[in-house]
Amino acid sequence: MDEASTTSPGAVANKAALANKAALANKEIARRFLLAIPAKDTVAMRSVLAPEAHLTLMIAGVYSPRLRAFPQGTQWDRDGMIEMEMDFQCKLDGPFALEVLSLIAEGDSVAAEAVGNGRRAATGHSYIQHYSYHFQMSNGRIVDIRLYQDTFHLWQVWSDLGAGVQPPYLKADNLAGVAQEQTLDPLPDIEAEDRVAVNKKIVRRFLTAVRNRDPEETRVAWSPGGLWSFAIGGDYSPELRTFHGAPRWDREGMIRMQQNAHSNPREPMTLDVYSLIAAGDEISAEAVGFIVRASGRAYRQHYSFHFKARNGRLVEGHVYQDTLHQYDVNLPPPDGGPVAVRMLSVSL
Repeated sequence: MDEASTTSPGAVANKAALANKAALANKEIARRFLLAIPAKDTVAMRSVLAPEAHLTLMIAGVYSPRLRAFPQGTQWDRDGMIEMEMDFQCKLDGPFALEVLSLIAEGDSVAAEAVGNGRRAATGHSYIQHYSYHFQMSNGRIVDIRLYQDTFHLWQVWSDLGAGVQPPYLKADNLAGVAQEQTLDPLPDIEAEDRVAVNKKIVRRFLTAVRNRDPEETRVAWSPGGLWSFAIGGDYSPELRTFHGAPRWDREGMIRMQQNAHSNPREPMTLDVYSLIAAGDEISAEAVGFIVRASGRAYRQHYSFHFKARNGRLVEGHVYQDTLHQYDVNLPPPDGGPVAVRMLSVSL
């Protein structure tokens, strides 16, 4: 087959159609896995997981000793993850509800968002968790899952802390209300490009601006009416789509928050993007950031970002991260843990 036949409009369109078909199939595989969890359908879970499949809870690293976080581990093989999911539900009072909120697929990569709701039987504490799953597929089955969630809420409910402990950065000071949407013309230097490529480019531009602490580049990437949120669970937010009660900022509030969060570092921030997929105006990215704060505490964070774009600019974004690590780094030394709180091992 000569080069012309593979680059003709018909060949390109056929290739795009096949890619779209594969992406749709992969989305359905991810959906089947997620819906099998509340159904306690281990047969369905096993059918979509490759024998070598594994799941990793994306945490930042070693916590302060008094936190005693995740003694059960953070990585599971196929049998281990199925057992872990079933054991988790055995510790609930009543059923576990899981709603899939979004699915983005590109090639063999799928990013999904879901919100789960249950109640721990031993304490009666509600567990409302926001999940960001990043799946990697191979030959129609899942081979790798990276899971991001509100680790502080996980720790709070399952280590018997009760509802009274809340990290200061999650308090509702200086939070903006929902911004009004604005219609913008496309950015002139990218309006002729493919929409998916444009949206990936603008996400990279924003994340680079965060790393460089460049507010002007952030303003270029974001609509003036854009809204930024943390995807957090429990009492912080009753549902993911609207973020009622969760920390959220308009564009200028987001810039101030990010500037203040990384002010006067001992070593500047690095932010490496290691996955970026898009479908239409929805974009998902994963990144790892590292900064040494003025106190000397190292902050190494895994991020899962979900964005919506319109006319070449970002209009909505929210981030999943290891909230327990952020809480831990903000604790005063030398204890590195909350005072006068009875610490027990996490039991999932």
